Amino acid sequence: MPSGRLNPLGVPALAGGAANPADSTVLGVPPPVFLRARAAIVSALRAKLAELGFVEIAVPIRVFGPALEENIEAVPSGDRWLHTSPEFALKRVVASGMSRVYAITPVF
Repeated sequence: MPSGRLNPLGVPALAGGAANPADSTVLGVPPPVFLRARAAIVSALRAKLAELGFVEIAVPIRVFGPALEENIEAVPSGDRWLHTSPEFALKRVVASGMSRVYAITPVF
């Protein structure tokens, strides 16, 4: 329940102080203030990592086999699986000789 206060982004805060990203009335899309804030955060993160010499890697979302993790159930996607982590793809890049890599990607 909103507290009547605004968080630093100017969004009504919940009683505990957190903004409620579910307060959207347009097709389940978060309010523009959240989308802009996320974009600014990701942009700043990418800039800092580039400044430190890291390279962003685009990892595949669909993989030929799911990770063998006991507590994670991979989601099938046609003849492949949605990845549960970019870890294995990044490890292959590191094994090829690049050591300062990262990925900002959805996981399933």
